[in-house]
Amino acid sequence: MFLRRMDSLEEISLNFLRPTSTSEAWSPDGSAIAFTTLSGLIRMRLPSGPQVNIWPDAGKLAPRGMSWGTSGFLLLALKGSGPGLYMVPVAGGVGIRLNLPGLNDGYFYEPDILPNGEDFVFLWTSREGSEAGLYLATLKGGKVVRGPFLLRKNLTAGRYTPSAGGRLLYVEGNNLYAQKLNVVKGMLQGEPELVVEQVSSELGTRRAFFSVSRGGVLTWKPGTVELAQLTWFDRQGKTIGITGPQCDAGTIRLAPDEKHVLVPFGDTTGLFDSNRSSYTRIDGLTASARAG
Repeated sequence: MFLRRMDSLEEISLNFLRPTSTSEAWSPDGSAIAFTTLSGLIRMRLPSGPQVNIWPDAGKLAPRGMSWGTSGFLLLALKGSGPGLYMVPVAGGVGIRLNLPGLNDGYFYEPDILPNGEDFVFLWTSREGSEAGLYLATLKGGKVVRGPFLLRKNLTAGRYTPSAGGRLLYVEGNNLYAQKLNVVKGMLQGEPELVVEQVSSELGTRRAFFSVSRGGVLTWKPGTVELAQLTWFDRQGKTIGITGPQCDAGTIRLAPDEKHVLVPFGDTTGLFDSNRSSYTRIDGLTASARAG
């Protein structure tokens, strides 16, 4: 990971306790960051302050995004053992799993705390991945006291900015849109406004690759949804066929007969046949089992 001022080409390398970082968040005043490594959830004052491990267990639980609020806590989405949204004190301590009625049996991604330090938006999907949407909820005293409210069905996470009266930005069909968010009523209002065409996203992590500041400054990665196409090659590197539809494939496993392949994608696994484009869905196969 590198730190760079927007008005400079100089890059400063940030040295971690462990090299793998999967989720990051800025402090509200921009003076520090939090990030996850295999060692845990790390807080670090920029550019070269000490790295304080505020929750050692976090790095082992498949983090899927986090946000640093103005009330002295972080919201961390975990997809590993005990998936859910966790509230973690910035000063350090054990993460507390939040209760979100109607959504506890599912997966959470990329929470984003609003500037008031209480309301937050996040992406939720059902375990099988058939349902996905952007939600709003309110947190006080370590508990969800309002919501969650479904704002819109969506495949990737969104981001909020108080600019222009308060807008939620999200990607749909490879394009970035903004829509007014009425926090009091827990709903989006007005028509979506096209902001940028062709913004990259990744269904496997449910991330869309853009970021927006409180002042409305936007950064993004041009592209489209990042999908994989299983392709067969001969020993000379010549393409001899494709298998199945495009998907957010994970690590593949080829069968000994070289005619079938297991592919984890989303929250399920497919058994692909090399001779046809269809596949057999296998539910209930855990990530560890797929990896093995």
